[in-house]
Amino acid sequence: MKRFFTFLMAILALLSISQAAKAAEVTVYFQKPDGWSTPVQAYVYDDAGKYHKEWKDAEACTPYYTSTGIKLWSYTFPDQFTNVIFKDGTNQYPANDGTKMKVVNNCVYVYDTTNPTGTPLSEFVKNSAFTYTLKGGYGEGGDWSNESANFEFVGDGKYTYTFTAAQTGEFRFRVKTSYKTKEELCPDVDPTTKRKELTSTPEDVKYANPNDNSAASIKDNYWFYSVTAGKKYTFTLSEQYLQATDGGYYHSRKLSVVPEEAVVTKVIKLFNGSSELTGSNGKYTLDLSSATDDATITLSIDDETYGLATAQTISAAGTTNVDFVANATAPLTLTKGFIYSLSVTEDGKMTVVAKEKGVNNGNYYLVGNFFTEDGDKINLDKKYFRFINNKGDGTLTFDIPASLTIKAQVYGADGKCYGPVHGETGYIIGDTHPTATEKSVGGDMVEGNYWTFTDRGLKETGVYTINITVDAAGTPTKWDVTYDKSKRMAYFLVDPNDDPNAVVHPAYAVVKEDRSCSNNFFGYIYLAAGQHCFVVGNLINGYNDDVTGHPVKTTKKLYLQGNGGLDPTMTVQDSERAKYTNVLPNKKEGFTYNETKVMLLEYSPTRGNHDTGILPGNNGICGEILKSSSQITDEPITSVQIVGDGVVGSWNLEDAKDMTYNNKLDCWEYTFKTDKSESADNKFRFIANRDWKYNWGEDSTEPSKQARTPYTDTTKPGLEASLKEPNELGFTKNGTERGGDGTYGDMIFNRPAGEWTIRLYTRTLNKEDGSGYVARHAYTITGSESKDIYLTYRKDRFIRTYSNNKPMNPDNDNVKIYEVYKYVKPEGGNADNIYARGTVYLRRLNYVPANVGVVLIGEAPDDGNTYKNSDKLAFSLLERTEESVEPGGDYRDVWTKAAEYKKAGDQWNNYLVPTVTAVNDLGNVKVESGKITYRYFGLGNYYSTNYHKSLGDKDTQEDYIGFFRFTANGKSGANKAYLSIPANAEVDNGIGATYGYIDYNGQLLGNKYDDSESNIPSKFAKMALVFDDLVDGNETTGIKELETKKMNNNKYYNLQGIEIAHPVKGIYIHNGKKIIVK
Repeated sequence: MKRFFTFLMAILALLSISQAAKAAEVTVYFQKPDGWSTPVQAYVYDDAGKYHKEWKDAEACTPYYTSTGIKLWSYTFPDQFTNVIFKDGTNQYPANDGTKMKVVNNCVYVYDTTNPTGTPLSEFVKNSAFTYTLKGGYGEGGDWSNESANFEFVGDGKYTYTFTAAQTGEFRFRVKTSYKTKEELCPDVDPTTKRKELTSTPEDVKYANPNDNSAASIKDNYWFYSVTAGKKYTFTLSEQYLQATDGGYYHSRKLSVVPEEAVVTKVIKLFNGSSELTGSNGKYTLDLSSATDDATITLSIDDETYGLATAQTISAAGTTNVDFVANATAPLTLTKGFIYSLSVTEDGKMTVVAKEKGVNNGNYYLVGNFFTEDGDKINLDKKYFRFINNKGDGTLTFDIPASLTIKAQVYGADGKCYGPVHGETGYIIGDTHPTATEKSVGGDMVEGNYWTFTDRGLKETGVYTINITVDAAGTPTKWDVTYDKSKRMAYFLVDPNDDPNAVVHPAYAVVKEDRSCSNNFFGYIYLAAGQHCFVVGNLINGYNDDVTGHPVKTTKKLYLQGNGGLDPTMTVQDSERAKYTNVLPNKKEGFTYNETKVMLLEYSPTRGNHDTGILPGNNGICGEILKSSSQITDEPITSVQIVGDGVVGSWNLEDAKDMTYNNKLDCWEYTFKTDKSESADNKFRFIANRDWKYNWGEDSTEPSKQARTPYTDTTKPGLEASLKEPNELGFTKNGTERGGDGTYGDMIFNRPAGEWTIRLYTRTLNKEDGSGYVARHAYTITGSESKDIYLTYRKDRFIRTYSNNKPMNPDNDNVKIYEVYKYVKPEGGNADNIYARGTVYLRRLNYVPANVGVVLIGEAPDDGNTYKNSDKLAFSLLERTEESVEPGGDYRDVWTKAAEYKKAGDQWNNYLVPTVTAVNDLGNVKVESGKITYRYFGLGNYYSTNYHKSLGDKDTQEDYIGFFRFTANGKSGANKAYLSIPANAEVDNGIGATYGYIDYNGQLLGNKYDDSESNIPSKFAKMALVFDDLVDGNETTGIKELETKKMNNNKYYNLQGIEIAHPVKGIYIHNGKKIIVK
């Protein structure tokens, strides 16, 4: 199978080429012993006796704190000096006895007269910073003795200690420390309260001076915990070294305890129906985000059956506590469409966390204070730095220069910000973390924290690759940062004023083994005519000749660099060249093209005018952007089309469909709907400029290197043609119809009926020797298969109510979508008149929003079939890939007549209630405090009612579609909806006063204003449906259908064909003609 990781990295512009560096300076660290004065000084010299500074002039070291809070003294000096002595004016180490302490870069030296060697800083920070000992007992404290062992350092700032209780009762304790002050850790309560119960929730500790005998002393404070003889208990002490608001640092320590009983020891098994779920220790994850069926959960504990006393359904995101009991059989239903985390205790208590699936291939950004104008705060508005899903596996990636000094965090798809654990005040990433040899650091992610990146300096130029792992629910959970010294980088960014969704596109230059770099950055840049683009970077027009490789200097922040809105690809006189090609921070307009096209551009930070770069506002930056001398095509590509009978139904050039350019993904794309079955015969190609000269085809005749069918069958040779498995392409500049050098046949569209987006990517990869680039091309297919929804034939069309926990689109125009906006009572409110009718007003929608009840109306196909009442027919809906309204958003935008209604000041209302999960005990009313507050109705047609069926041939009433009152046993099926109308004008803040209410047995006569509604009605009343997209609430064709022979009977009919015995004001059909009754 074709491996396409190189191209994937090209999509990200993340090509890596290794290289080594020779350090010009070294840094050493010293942990001074107690009794030494400060600051500590360092004297360094070589084996010949040559020193860096005289003994009396030895330079002071700089305080340095490790991530665990240990204070060291740091000193950096030229690497020609190979020995070091630390001193404070009185003391020195090593002693003046001829011993030499050899310099090792990034090592820590601890005062030890027997072993004057260093420990790598990366190893040193893994050691415990302090010693903690549990001091406790079962008495009042005076007889307490130390436990027989200290807390064990387990890494990541955590210490644990497990002990077995000697007796049952209240165990009381404090924690002794190895601090110089010999403080003890105790609860933060006043000395009169004195005590506090410790729990499994980490508690802040207070530092008590055991020698403080004042009235305010808390030295006698203690924690307590109820223990049972013979049981084990684990104490956990966690510590972090945090930065305070004043710039200083402090330790944060928390203590918690977990009893042995909290660990599940009984055998718990969880079942979905009859199938056992996999999990461990009473914890399970159940992904129903793409499931077609709900899950029904029961469990067993030590082989004893557990269920619910009463069946329960979870159908919304959130946390729910459920109690399972022994020998009960009712299941817990988990609604499809969510991801569930389940945890169960030994007594059957379950916690269920339901999450919606997030977006794993987009909508995650690295935000920070990247630019000078951002100041010290993370700027959440500049979402320029978008993570890329380079493998389709939930791992997202983004690169930044290693020379920046910034704060940064991940802006998630849920609108929340995430950062590293222990990053409350900034988790530091710099030249010592990770080191050039370690390369990578990482950990878990939590909401709210952030990283602090610091400039590694010119001796370690390179980039940081930031990877985040996103779980199935879309939450970032893990991170790692890898230092790569083999390349430098810049970005291209379409002007956010031209495109608010613009994101940067990385460009790289190779750093060779000798640390030299060409500093040529290639970008295949598409711009619409007049659209602007900036170079984004921090590379200065100038070299540092004192560092190996003569690297280009840098700033600690990024700058947008433009040329004042000129086209750098134009041919101009040499005297004008700099004006068009130099890019600077003080030019507030980016460069542009004079026509829509995509071209290969080359950026160099050092070929601009150096003197211009040092002018105020440019910060030493003046680079050059120009058309690369080596283009992918001879003429610019101004448009790309897709052609082929497998996609557009034709191989004719005039039938080819234009693709659009996606600036966010940096690719060409085409979205379409197809009703074809998946087949290897569905072929297509890409062409440029509506001509065969430039076209893309397969790069191989091998089936293993082409798209496979079926695309989901991994046992077949070939590629899925997805982001996870893109299909690399051949490209020709000398094309013929469906051919040309470098292509080996048409591509396969390997998807079934549905709505799909085909994307064409072109990327440039730097050559390993830095001499230029190579171009790579590939395509992917994303989208969704059609989902059949069955509608029921009622009267003259197919109808049903519908709801889904995901937004859905109609597959084509044969399905219309409506919501119920309001209800109007019969004129005069006379429900005793069996001919009086209420009116339901429906408004058409563009799509089905998630968790919104709607009415679907499907047209009967003109297929020669005769449909009868209750026949079912499949219609297709597609899961939306476009932006959709979400809870809290403006649902009015979903109306097809949104502009008209919003101008009129209409607000959103929908009397349809979704039942994504079936509700089998709905009934026909909602009762609160003994009063009916809502009445419930279901969609149907009159001839399907039990009332009509009971009358049989005696019923002369014409059939019609409407909402009919549920019986007391009413229920609403899964993925359906029901009509819920207020019973008075006051409920729910008076919604009925605005959108209508029904304070009598609508559709069920005989018990007007009867709150009990226990009697059986005698007749149905009419409830007319008026649709806002039809003429007078009805289609024009509907009026014509009424103008038939049966209408010429001297009777009156409304526009729905319902016979009206006593017409009042309105429009009617009478003897085949449309009349108005005033």
